Amino acid sequence: MTGRDAVALFRGLLRARRKCFAGDLLMLKESRSQIRASFDQNRQVSDPSRLDQLFLEGQEAIHVFTNLIVQGKLNERGNYEIKPRMEHAGSTLEVPSPEATKCA
Repeated sequence: MTGRDAVALFRGLLRARRKCFAGDLLMLKESRSQIRASFDQNRQVSDPSRLDQLFLEGQEAIHVFTNLIVQGKLNERGNYEIKPRMEHAGSTLEVPSPEATKCA
């Protein structure tokens, strides 16, 4: 993986998270921080096999953002609504537990 590949992966992750968490300012901020921290943590890695592994992990994260996460929005009736995109066609959607949906 070259420096150019790393920059492209970083930008791809930021684009995927922007699409995934559109309108959710907290998740946009937190996901950006996590992506940045992961890249900073691995900045000094030079082993080619480890770099390849990190690149594959980044590609997998993009896949998760774009194909596996659907955000629910709380509606006026107090229920969560989801709007699956075409990427989610044929997928099984899990209903989150009540504990996971509680606001802090």
